[in-house]
Amino acid sequence: MQEYEPTPNVFGIETEYSCLIGFPNEEDPSKDKYYELVGECHAADAVDLLGYEPSRSGVEEIEDELIQPVLKNMGLYRIIGYGLLSNGGRLYEDPSGLEYCTPETRTAQEAVLRCFDGDEIVLNLLEGLRRNEVITGYQVNRRIVDHNRTTRGVHLNTTTSNDIDCIKNSYHQDAVATLNIVKGAIFGSGGLLINSDGETEFHHSPRLSVSNELHCGGNKYIPLIRYPFNSDGDLSRMETVSGDALNFGWPLRASMVVTNAVMGMLEMGYMYNFPVITSPVETAHTVGQYGNANEVRAFDVNDECLMAKPLDILADICADILTADDENQYLDDEARQVIPEIIEVIDRMNQDESSVATQVESIARKIAIERRMSNGGYSIGSEKLCRFDYYWDKLQGGLAEDLRQNKDVGWYGFDDSHNDQKAAKQRMITPPQDTRAKIRGEHILQTKGNSIVDWHHKGDLIGTKGYLHPLSS
Repeated sequence: MQEYEPTPNVFGIETEYSCLIGFPNEEDPSKDKYYELVGECHAADAVDLLGYEPSRSGVEEIEDELIQPVLKNMGLYRIIGYGLLSNGGRLYEDPSGLEYCTPETRTAQEAVLRCFDGDEIVLNLLEGLRRNEVITGYQVNRRIVDHNRTTRGVHLNTTTSNDIDCIKNSYHQDAVATLNIVKGAIFGSGGLLINSDGETEFHHSPRLSVSNELHCGGNKYIPLIRYPFNSDGDLSRMETVSGDALNFGWPLRASMVVTNAVMGMLEMGYMYNFPVITSPVETAHTVGQYGNANEVRAFDVNDECLMAKPLDILADICADILTADDENQYLDDEARQVIPEIIEVIDRMNQDESSVATQVESIARKIAIERRMSNGGYSIGSEKLCRFDYYWDKLQGGLAEDLRQNKDVGWYGFDDSHNDQKAAKQRMITPPQDTRAKIRGEHILQTKGNSIVDWHHKGDLIGTKGYLHPLSS
């Protein structure tokens, strides 16, 4: 058995929300203004509007000075401009609307819980603004791809070594791209999209379906690999941007865990045995729409072409991870629990996909849509189904939220902390105690938001010597 010192496990999730926000019209209250960064999907020229993104969102109409007192009433202080919060997270106005970034956490489970805390923070903020008559109404969805393919983003952040170069090294690039593609067959949110003929179709992973580049940085493209990674001292922060905004906890956690495990495998130079996909962008579209239904083209370790189901490739990836751990002992307890869970869910999904509806969100959503079509007699392209699809991921009364909160669906493998409401309220205003988010959050709290601070530095320590390692606490 070899000795290997893995990169520390540090996780985080950035979620951009779909927000419909109403503003008062002082001259004529019956004509309140509503803004939403979304194109129309049932307009007469819907096909011409595919990918169309309006030039402004409603959030930019709200001044920071109006946001601060609402957050203070919630027990949170926020730095104006950058949006860092005293709970160690970040709430800010992205070009597409509101975005919440969790603080750094040591486990994927805590990152997931804090991601859903962000839903409550966003909802409480908008409700406070409504009560203060800054806005007249709102609707928030955990949705990042609209029916017309307008897209925002959710970033699953994991820490990796600076030595990993997924772009110049095609060996690493193929592995990471393959992983991000096959994850869409089991870690997708599901949802409806309009195609170039104006027809509505169900997709297992809408974000994967709109991917348009293998690797790149910035926001111009929707890549399978965002590169270069963000430098973080002697480490790097890898952002996976090819997944959906999930409403179930298990796929969100499993997606981060398996990504982190593969990156650790690549860091130590482990020779993986799983097949790698050819034509990655084209294959991403196939898996995004059809999930595990179709075989995809790949090359095995002997460079021979083969056809395989996406989930069979993911099962091979998980098997390689466990083999690498047997030889190097590089996984933590969470990964040793979750990787076998993924294999088990894949096995059940291959036998009967309806059996995994309480774990796999895309399957649960697909079943709900099909049931709605059957019971109501609606076609998939009807406005009724469009509204039902948005009802699935709506916050404050949406279907997936109800399943998660009231019927305990989507929490496979989690401990009981997700049901602890008292702990959730405390977590919303308190940073993790085992990462640098503690130092950053406590500094913001002590200064009541009047701080000079960024993600990697605290207060007067800004500068090279003031860098805070992710595990500084």
